[in-house]
Amino acid sequence: MKKRMGYLLVAIFCTILITGCAANPYYGAIFSNVQAPEKYLHAPVDAQSASKVGTGSCMNILGLFAVGDASLETVMKNADIKKIHHVDYQYTSFLFIFCQYTIKVYGE
Repeated sequence: MKKRMGYLLVAIFCTILITGCAANPYYGAIFSNVQAPEKYLHAPVDAQSASKVGTGSCMNILGLFAVGDASLETVMKNADIKKIHHVDYQYTSFLFIFCQYTIKVYGE
């Protein structure tokens, strides 16, 4: 019985490591508030020439409810951006109870 419990605890620990903060070094297990450039866009950044900025966000509560729209298309449309210069993001979470992902799109 104790051996089974040990295996179960190891399995739970490994699952948390694979799916939790160990999967991404920017995110903390208790609290995160990270701002960084979006890694999928590798265009040269010239923040001075970006005349417009648009934001979009989505949030998750308890992993049960997720709402919002942080898509590039929607943010560009709402801010009337035709050409993207660069995109930054901000990720905030508290104990995985509340998580929010926000993008900032800079362009003209």
